Amino acid sequence: MFANNIEFLLDDISWSYSLSLITLFLAAILTATPRVFNNQNSSSEDSTASNQRWIPILVLVALGLLATMAGNLLTLVIMWVTLDIFEAILAIGDPNEERTDRLIKSLATRAAGILITIWVITIAYSREISIEIDSATPQMSYFLLLASALRLGVLPKSQLPEGGDNFQRGYITIIRLVPVTSSLMVLSRTNTIGTSEHIIILFIIIACLAGFYGSFSWILAKNEISGISYWILSMSSLSLIASVQGFTTASLSWGIALLLSGGVLFLYSYTNKLIRFIPILGLLGLLGLPFTPSWHGTLIYSPTLPIFLIILIIIIHSAILFGYLKQLLKIRTPMNDIERIATIIYPWGLLLIPFIQYLIYIIILTYSSLIGERPPLLHPTWIVLIPYFIVGVIFILNRRGYKIQTIYLNRILNLLSFNWLYATISWIFQRLGTLINFIDYFFESRGALLWTILFLTLIISLLLQIS
Repeated sequence: MFANNIEFLLDDISWSYSLSLITLFLAAILTATPRVFNNQNSSSEDSTASNQRWIPILVLVALGLLATMAGNLLTLVIMWVTLDIFEAILAIGDPNEERTDRLIKSLATRAAGILITIWVITIAYSREISIEIDSATPQMSYFLLLASALRLGVLPKSQLPEGGDNFQRGYITIIRLVPVTSSLMVLSRTNTIGTSEHIIILFIIIACLAGFYGSFSWILAKNEISGISYWILSMSSLSLIASVQGFTTASLSWGIALLLSGGVLFLYSYTNKLIRFIPILGLLGLLGLPFTPSWHGTLIYSPTLPIFLIILIIIIHSAILFGYLKQLLKIRTPMNDIERIATIIYPWGLLLIPFIQYLIYIIILTYSSLIGERPPLLHPTWIVLIPYFIVGVIFILNRRGYKIQTIYLNRILNLLSFNWLYATISWIFQRLGTLINFIDYFFESRGALLWTILFLTLIISLLLQIS
């Protein structure tokens, strides 16, 4: 049926994302050691059931690696479908109806992204254009950006299923972060050079609206696990903004920060004085300071953008940093409450993540020189000081007792979440369903025989007139 075979590609971009996935999986296993030793004191059945939950996680990571290394759109579609089916299988039997409903909406949105990609493949075949991801034309890139944005939750903005406190940290971290990696890979590979400036501005505006909603919802989240969906939304919006502007290394930097800086925070459940610096390294990966992992990410503050978009990006970046700092300062369980051997293994699991993040930063520096994309200059980097100033002022005011009035912010977020639109669409479908059921009952109930006689009479009368 297809002129292309399934193809996998391992280069600097896919290798960076693949290494991030493997790092998250290893870190999740190492940081789960306190739970493992606690299970030794429980019954053998409970311990076996708990450990068996890692089997589907291992399969999910393997599928995520294949999706991240997809070399053409055909392979990408196959892996996207496989990931969605597997995630749906994991959700079978979930007693929480609200969480299941959100997963269904999320899968429906992702399916829309898959259909757009299939349509791009069809157009490419009809015009004899290559479907290799890294050689997509600028016109194809529009639709690939749209498909990736749908699968990341940027469009629409409220379809990502939220995390819950009843899941283990490592389990929920892998479940949430693995499926988004392949979409981040597509963002880092898109080529929008030479495309319409108006369309680029439109994409950036939509990404900024999504980032505004995600970043402020991230601040209001009660904990980092329940806010993981908002973290994905806000960070992926920055990656999308960089991708639309044609900054490959900036998109890659924010994508890696989404996975690894977020991974440190999500797996940080125990603490003592010796390991408090580890999640601070994750925060350092978000600052955009020179010679830090997200330094290339500051390219999104392009002087060619309209000033209102730069202001929006600054606000989003500030909200992400403040939310990260807020979640970082929450009270954690002391490590003296766990087994001694776990206190040795657990810190190494956390430390592994920022170590790999800085290793990938070196790769990004090398890759930027290969594609002719220079690192940001030192003097324009001053703009990242503005988010630090905003976060510092808000943090000091918050410490002095000045609380943020969230009532108006919640109203704005409810408007940007488009829940009102989804509720309207749902109401229309429910009314259509009621109408269809009424017609079905009307024609198939007790009155069906009378309607049959009436239609038969009308047909006979019509035939007599024709004759």
